[in-house]
Amino acid sequence: MAKTYVAFWWHHHQPFYKDNVTDEWSMPWVRLHGVKDYYGMAALVEEFPEIKATFNLVPSLLSQLLDYVGNEGEDLGLRLARKPAGDLLQEEKEFILRNFFMANTEWMIRPNARYADLLTKRRPRDPDIRAAVRRFSEQDFLDLQVWANLVWFHPKTLEQDSFLQEMMLKGRRFTEQEKADVLRRQMDVIAEVIPLHRRLEERGQIETTTTPFYHPILPLLCNPGSAREAMPNVPLPKEARDNVDDAREQIVRGTRFHEDMLGRKPRGMWPSEGSVCPETAKLIREAGIEWIGTDEQILERSLRKQIARRDNGDIRNPEILYRPYRFETEAGPLTLVFRDHNLADLIGFQYQRSEPEAAARDLVGRLARIKAVGGRPPLVSIILDGENAWEYYPKSGIEFLRDLYRRLSEHPDIETTTISSYLDQFPSKDTLPRLFAGSWINHNFAIWIGHSEDRKAWDYLYKTRQFLVRVENSGRADSEAVKRAWEEIYIAEGSDWFWWFGDDHHTDQIREFDDLFRRHLKNVYALLDEKPPMMLDQPISEKGAPSKYSQPRAFLKVNVDGRMTSFFEWVDAGHCNLKRTGAMDQTGERILRDLYFGFDKDNLFLRIDVEGEKDIVIHNDDSLRVCFYSPRQAVLIVEGLYGERQNAILTEGRAGEGDPQAAFRHVIEVSCPFRALGFAENEPVGLFVELIRNNEIIERAPRAGGVEFDVPTPDFEKISWQV
Repeated sequence: MAKTYVAFWWHHHQPFYKDNVTDEWSMPWVRLHGVKDYYGMAALVEEFPEIKATFNLVPSLLSQLLDYVGNEGEDLGLRLARKPAGDLLQEEKEFILRNFFMANTEWMIRPNARYADLLTKRRPRDPDIRAAVRRFSEQDFLDLQVWANLVWFHPKTLEQDSFLQEMMLKGRRFTEQEKADVLRRQMDVIAEVIPLHRRLEERGQIETTTTPFYHPILPLLCNPGSAREAMPNVPLPKEARDNVDDAREQIVRGTRFHEDMLGRKPRGMWPSEGSVCPETAKLIREAGIEWIGTDEQILERSLRKQIARRDNGDIRNPEILYRPYRFETEAGPLTLVFRDHNLADLIGFQYQRSEPEAAARDLVGRLARIKAVGGRPPLVSIILDGENAWEYYPKSGIEFLRDLYRRLSEHPDIETTTISSYLDQFPSKDTLPRLFAGSWINHNFAIWIGHSEDRKAWDYLYKTRQFLVRVENSGRADSEAVKRAWEEIYIAEGSDWFWWFGDDHHTDQIREFDDLFRRHLKNVYALLDEKPPMMLDQPISEKGAPSKYSQPRAFLKVNVDGRMTSFFEWVDAGHCNLKRTGAMDQTGERILRDLYFGFDKDNLFLRIDVEGEKDIVIHNDDSLRVCFYSPRQAVLIVEGLYGERQNAILTEGRAGEGDPQAAFRHVIEVSCPFRALGFAENEPVGLFVELIRNNEIIERAPRAGGVEFDVPTPDFEKISWQV
């Protein structure tokens, strides 16, 4: 009887969390998943010599792992974990209580009594983080620093490390030295990730493959219009451009880096998110890649044939899916394999709720029912993330995977294989007549371009890239600075930023993702000694915008004297509460407390309230900067805040169209004619305020984003009339 060949293809990937300009790291997921899954998944395969598997290692992930290994990479969570608990500042304690419980409650926190007690003491549903800090002793914080890292060690590592076993049993009253040893063990494990994969590949047990360097959606880089094959009516970004050169660079650099790290050139590639189209297939083949993988729905639409399933999920026409196909490109033939969507989803989303042995038995039973068709042994490709699913399994899925690998090792009719090994034995004989443009999710690119936030992000990226090209072509910038600026563009082309924009997915860290995406674009300007456009200060995600404000309700009558003349002077203004959010980038107490904004038919009015008395919170040389980013850039500077007389200066405005005014006694009041700003009726105005001290921004209001409204028409009050 012909065997059924099963190819597990585990995809390991994280976004690029590092800011290359400041050397700051934001989120900890490379480190934590590196300690658990990137090491543990390969170590489990090593435990079963008969098991073969393929591991896709995204280059931007490998480069970040290397940074940790060199002891240079230090995300904020790691820095605060290393800091002695007795030295933690108030805002650092708040950060720890917000972020050191980011682990699966059921399988990573609750089974560990002390960690669970700390979560209870934290009272996660209580928004008063300051009260939570007061409930925690120095020892509580030290124990939390340890547990937030200890639970991320893979069970395979815990089995082999007596010190870590001792820490798990001890559970509480850790010492600073024990904490340091736990964190040192983290680095030891991370240092072993790449060498372990290299050893397993050298002995022929695994194959490693790659992805374009920063994990971009290649078809959207090559041709944004490719999105319309699956979604004919989807709007495209206003600044949409074909960036084939960027796609080629991401592919070539990915393959070269992989060869440097793993010691051999990859034969296969997982195009980011399984995204494919004819143009990208050609570029991939040009780079010397022999085969790629994507989803069964792409195969259906490429062949215009349906893959039919029975009620139990088995495929009625297995001869369509379980074979490789050859697609002809101008650079030569490229082989494609297509994943069984149902089997991948069973592992990713279903088996976690079953007993490990029952789940493994079910999967092996499904594989055993797949038989050869037409004399060719079937290739069943099971392709999914190699890290995310296991947080929802007891013991990181080790019991399920061990039982699965044991059953497969012993099964007479099933053989696990690497994909290249299968293709060497059974080269593709079937030709794919066309290649449908889509991804592994719903055979389209909706997640990365289908929402207005996605398209806004693409527009920011396109505009920044155009700026870089102009500077490069002018020859006025240092070549090294230009090279570093291009790196920021490539990073910003990664798929993950667009994954979180829009309403497709949710994360509590959307602000961090939003900020980091825009920071990479800002870095392009900073590296070339240019001031970034104000648009890059505005959050893209509405979910991430921290400022909530009301809109003006009627025309204002304001006497710009810096005093609270009457209650009714500002009662109809828009209002933004600037109270402190407790975020880590908000150190110290805020000076600016409230922002009011409004207008009459000719003038803009602003009022800024400060926290405390003027002569206490404002310094001699402080100034205020009102920054307009829409409908066009302009800056209004209020000088002499501390003194008796304030001077308002408008830059980039229209001379002779009226002068701005400012006054500060108890509150800061500012007025400026719309004509002087060059703003016309119904144009959308966006602004934020900065407090400047010693030529540095010490506070921004709102902290991110801005307040936005339309320049009023004379009948504004009729339109917005209310009881």
